[in-house]
Amino acid sequence: MRRLALRILLRAWVIVALAIVPGWCANPPLAAQVPKQVRRIELTQSDLAGEKDWKSTDISIAGFRLGMTRDEARANAGQSGLLLLPMNVGVAMSFQEYLERGCFTQWCDVYTCADLPVSLEIRFNEKDVADRISIPRVPEDADPGVRRSSIARRFKGETYALFTHYTDEARLKLFGTETLRKDIPPAQGSPLAHEPKYWDRIYSYTQRGVAIYVSPNSHGPEWTSDLTVTFSPPE
Repeated sequence: MRRLALRILLRAWVIVALAIVPGWCANPPLAAQVPKQVRRIELTQSDLAGEKDWKSTDISIAGFRLGMTRDEARANAGQSGLLLLPMNVGVAMSFQEYLERGCFTQWCDVYTCADLPVSLEIRFNEKDVADRISIPRVPEDADPGVRRSSIARRFKGETYALFTHYTDEARLKLFGTETLRKDIPPAQGSPLAHEPKYWDRIYSYTQRGVAIYVSPNSHGPEWTSDLTVTFSPPE
């Protein structure tokens, strides 16, 4: 699974950190309120198939959305019973500092307070504003607890189906024809070099602000392909 080694390390850190500060999830900071006039499509409540003329800036996932500040994201995590944790830390710190600082790296991972990743990753730019939100599909051979905690399991209808049983037909049905398509061939000498159907691909929907990365499984059915859906500001 993506970044497996990092997540194993984070799991160990979080177990101890939560034991030190048990009130963090029980007494989270207050989340910032979204203005009522702003359109918001929460993917844990609504199926994208039932929405029209939406863009990435209309989307929220467990309350996380593009354009929110790092502090707003931390507060939302607390209010949602989640933790916003750093990725690729690269520095030594105490468990107390690790928990108190939370997400201070460019990319951050969202975890449950029960120490499980929800497969939701957020990138913050130099102004500490979220400019990318990625949702990787959890593979079938992942730990059962990790599979159960996946945020995609809370999605609805065709949006849920895209992550649980991916097919190109499902992608086209939900998002339509892509604006751009980038084929990523394997390294020279790979037995798949002459089988384009197994090449990695990125389908871009620039006006919506969506990019879909698909890595076909050459040893299994299409629905077992690696998949990551990324929301970014539309062009």
